[in-house]
Amino acid sequence: LQDEARKYVEETFPIVRDRARALAPDALVPLLEDKLSEAELQEVLAVLQSPAWRKYQQLAPEMQRALGEKLVADVKPQLEPRLKALDRTMAGKLGMTDTAAPAAAPGGTK
Repeated sequence: LQDEARKYVEETFPIVRDRARALAPDALVPLLEDKLSEAELQEVLAVLQSPAWRKYQQLAPEMQRALGEKLVADVKPQLEPRLKALDRTMAGKLGMTDTAAPAAAPGGTK
């Protein structure tokens, strides 16, 4: 089920991302025009075009990875028992028993 959920996210995320990019101008431009003056918009544009902002944006994947690693390590002890319980519950609802669950490949590899 985890593999199916992961596959679903991998298949649907690009669709949602692409639609968000397509819809953003119509949704955001009127809001920005209403809430920011032309001078403020020029300031925002200057920030977005600055070398410091570009450098910061380039660091985003590294920052996300660093935070993700710390977050996983921090919450794993709290979430792992719940995930195992969810797996058991879902297996039970699907009529799977411990003997019906897929066996691990020899040598511990999949």
